[in-house]
Amino acid sequence: MKKTNSKQPSVRVRLLQSKEFGKVKVVSDKHFKGYVCLNDLCNILNLPKQQFMENLTGHLYVASPVDTRGNLHEIDFVDEFGVYVMYVMSKRKDTIHVQEWLEQAFFQRLYEKKMVFIGLDKNDKQADEANLQLEVLRYAATAVNVQKSSHFKKGKAIPELTQSHLIGWWHNPGDQSIFLLQFNCKTNCCIHDNLRMNIYLRKMVDGRIDFCDTHITFLDLDEDNRVICEINTIMPSQVVVDGTILDYIMKEQFADEDLLETKSLNLVLILNGTMSFHRSRRV
Repeated sequence: MKKTNSKQPSVRVRLLQSKEFGKVKVVSDKHFKGYVCLNDLCNILNLPKQQFMENLTGHLYVASPVDTRGNLHEIDFVDEFGVYVMYVMSKRKDTIHVQEWLEQAFFQRLYEKKMVFIGLDKNDKQADEANLQLEVLRYAATAVNVQKSSHFKKGKAIPELTQSHLIGWWHNPGDQSIFLLQFNCKTNCCIHDNLRMNIYLRKMVDGRIDFCDTHITFLDLDEDNRVICEINTIMPSQVVVDGTILDYIMKEQFADEDLLETKSLNLVLILNGTMSFHRSRRV
């Protein structure tokens, strides 16, 4: 693979197929780097190719696969970095599903082959600058698409018994204790790996029953429970009663954040993590 405007060698093109998204051509080089056909991905993500190419400067390549008659046909490809940029720019609500498909079917397999080739375990992380930049962009693209689609990763949900206790607490006007729900968040990232989300629910001091006063903290469990993010808000009582607290927090609290800004790094990691219920108690 060579960058655009350079003389190109012939390469072997693979065709990936999805019942949901159709077909996309991919190629890889001897360094286990992957490239995706620009036309195919633009069609899937509903992006105008010519207008969008300006955003991919430095990440466009041309390959010349040989057809069955021995003829060469030049095809535009985009590298993995550029693919993540395309994910961010796509307006499709289900872009996260396109991303997950290509990750599993192509990029992840290339990464595992590379790790085996250099003698490392496939779960090890490479800490060189290029890989860190790629990982940061991948996490940012994933968070943006999770936000667009509300495709949050959930592990263990709130147990039925805990939900029953929560409903009983809410409907008992004489119980003025604070109800604490705790979730663990596994991010699988070199910056924050294990987080905990504490949700403190308190009945409104003015006696309103349509909303619940809410304080949320995110703690880094690997750094002595250091607080990395705090949110003070109110939550509709219906969310408390019907057990959709986690969905509400992930959708509503992060909806207006610019996840591509450096200051949003903690939110990017949270949106990329898998949330699992830990425990509940009264405070």
